[in-house]
Amino acid sequence: MNLRIRPGPPDGYAESRAPASVTLSEVKGLFAALAVSVLALACGGGSKAPVSRVEGSIPTTRTARSASIDIAFPSRPLSAPEESRMQGLFDLISDTPENRAQLWVNDFAPIWSAWEAVGVSRPGLDETTTAMDQFLPEVVRASPFGDFFPRPRVSSPRLSGFDVYGALFSTYRFMGLDQRNVDFTALAGFHPRTMEIVIGQYDPERVEQRLARCFECETAQVEQYLDVEFYSWGADGQADLDKRFQPPAYDQVGHGGRIAVRGKHAFRTLQTALMHRLIEAERDRIPALGDDPAYRLMGRGIASIDGYAFLVSNRSHTVDSAVRTIVFQQPGTRATELEVRAALERGPLLEEFELAATGWGVAGQVPYAAIVLVHGDPVTAESNSRLLGDRLAEGRIPLRNTGWASLVSRAE
Repeated sequence: MNLRIRPGPPDGYAESRAPASVTLSEVKGLFAALAVSVLALACGGGSKAPVSRVEGSIPTTRTARSASIDIAFPSRPLSAPEESRMQGLFDLISDTPENRAQLWVNDFAPIWSAWEAVGVSRPGLDETTTAMDQFLPEVVRASPFGDFFPRPRVSSPRLSGFDVYGALFSTYRFMGLDQRNVDFTALAGFHPRTMEIVIGQYDPERVEQRLARCFECETAQVEQYLDVEFYSWGADGQADLDKRFQPPAYDQVGHGGRIAVRGKHAFRTLQTALMHRLIEAERDRIPALGDDPAYRLMGRGIASIDGYAFLVSNRSHTVDSAVRTIVFQQPGTRATELEVRAALERGPLLEEFELAATGWGVAGQVPYAAIVLVHGDPVTAESNSRLLGDRLAEGRIPLRNTGWASLVSRAE
């Protein structure tokens, strides 16, 4: 089941007849509230009886928004390719509890397209190493969104160069790596045991040549595992503040890390053992997330909704956990716990789902939020499709003291 909320109607959707005034910054905050509060479960998070996973068509919810939000529930399930463009990414991620709990994925095809739509083209691999230094400021100047433009920072791995520090300290350019290489990324697990996977255009021989010519770079130790070579800098899992942003691979706290460049993809970890797990998943020695039908279906759902940045998780929120997230993890919150709980308890709660993905997308020059849910059976999927519409119609927005219906003008 997919939900898409966007400022501006796509083809086939009518514009809102009762627009409300909502600024972009307010919309961004509402998207975060939507992910936590709308997806609250009636009974959540615990163990459950095994269910059979059903592959095939995806029951879908889609939303369009002009100045307010319109919602439409199509009568027929959304069809998507059997093999999604996300499948190759999921096939490289080892199947662990940590990676299932937190997985950030980015699809840069919509991002590059959005940038090209405002007249800024992706630099070629043969252009100068400073091409991206000129590219990103030009994107900001050309952006129609003001302070917002599609560039996923929080969800991007360090190796991609699109993280918070990437534009300022892209030390991987000494290896011939920067943002122009990137097509897909994944950041799996929790720091400091995260696994970074980047799919794109990579040339191992070129990286080796660049490192050999870099006189200011610390020499890497070349290690090998299952006949796969990877570079290693610094002590395993240890940071050295004296080496912050030292070329070619040290990050903002002085982690050197482990990097493998594999042609069509590259890996980075802070620990050797984690690099071994990535190589084992690549070589089909251990299970990968892509082996699970639920993740294959999730990949199809993400591809069908055409978003660019998603947090995928098997964790779900009860009302209790949503209250804790909103009240205790959001600085400056004025609402009391009772007020937040009262807002969350308005409207029906969803039945349990297997996987949820919440994130951002962009259609042309219009940003939107997206939610994809994967269920264990079609009956629950159809039930949640109805419950989600009811929850948006009846529920209230935490921290705003207003209902979702004030922004949702129509539900079908």
